[in-house]
Amino acid sequence: MAWTTPMTAVAHDTFTAAEFNLHLRDNLEYLKTTQDSVVSTQSGLVTDVGTLQTQVAALTPVVHTVLTSQSTSSTTYTNLSTVGPTVTVATGTVAMVHYAARVSNNQNGSPILFSVAVSGATSISASDDWAVLVEHDSSSSDSSSVGRTHLFTGLTPGNNTFTMRYRGEGTAGWSATYRDREIIVQPY
Repeated sequence: MAWTTPMTAVAHDTFTAAEFNLHLRDNLEYLKTTQDSVVSTQSGLVTDVGTLQTQVAALTPVVHTVLTSQSTSSTTYTNLSTVGPTVTVATGTVAMVHYAARVSNNQNGSPILFSVAVSGATSISASDDWAVLVEHDSSSSDSSSVGRTHLFTGLTPGNNTFTMRYRGEGTAGWSATYRDREIIVQPY
């Protein structure tokens, strides 16, 4: 069954059973069948992409976790030895991204940061504007599990890759350690 562009009604014209069946019943059945097939094959939030009559998509959150403990002494955003976590997902113009990690450093008062960069259809560098920032003042052995959520807007629709990146600040010998890193991307 295919979608039929609905007819335009004209005052005082007869609306036949065949017209009713083609333009109303069959189009409603098409929409229901399309939605049911998408929902039955994918879990998640169902939303319309484009116009409902032509396309329905299920958009499911995607998660990636890296448990490995790794360090950096970079003062600019960089990858760790194990890149990521990283998620590639088809998005529209918006994606909600949650990212978290357990962080520590070897120098009191030195900021520890992590952020998210976007590549693929869209190119956005990791930024302090949506970074997680932690500063331990009491002991260099302190660690914290921290995270945040950022809504990326203005994305170019298509396959976008979201990657956590890391940096910090400190004096000679400084380094920050990250473990239990996780990113969750909800495309829209």
